[in-house]
Amino acid sequence: PWTKIAAAVSAAASGAIVAIAAGRYTESLALDGKPVKLWGRCPQMVELATSGRNAAIAVGSAAGKSEVHAIAVTGDGIGIAIASGANDVVLDALWIHATTALGVDALAPFAMRASLIDGAHGRGVRVQYSAASVERSVVRNIDPEPTDLRLGQGIVAADVGLRLVASVVENCH
Repeated sequence: PWTKIAAAVSAAASGAIVAIAAGRYTESLALDGKPVKLWGRCPQMVELATSGRNAAIAVGSAAGKSEVHAIAVTGDGIGIAIASGANDVVLDALWIHATTALGVDALAPFAMRASLIDGAHGRGVRVQYSAASVERSVVRNIDPEPTDLRLGQGIVAADVGLRLVASVVENCH
């Protein structure tokens, strides 16, 4: 019975499922202190839009094993940021689109499945210092940053093991 996802996350017990009704939610979420499972109806019906340079969803170090399912993410900033220590995050059936920064920025192990990152800026997915798995996903139309034309990369994995399975990376700078 909450009108803001952040309020529902705050009230949820550790490991709880937060079911998200159809609608457009204008807020940034900080998942920290406990793992939760965000579950929308589908990305076409549930959208999280952020403004400012905050990540739409920031998974903090104490929120390892959190999951995000079946929502769209857009806005000014990073789509999803995963902090160091937030191990084993699951991103599933997401549509991360038209972000003004990276689609996914991860410093901890995560798995992304059946998702679309479209129209992010700089990089679609950046993984640093930990292992990651990207399965049955599409990363496309990644634009370079106006100040650094070397960017516009689909997936960047630095000092990590990346498992890429049955996925497409296309139309990146």
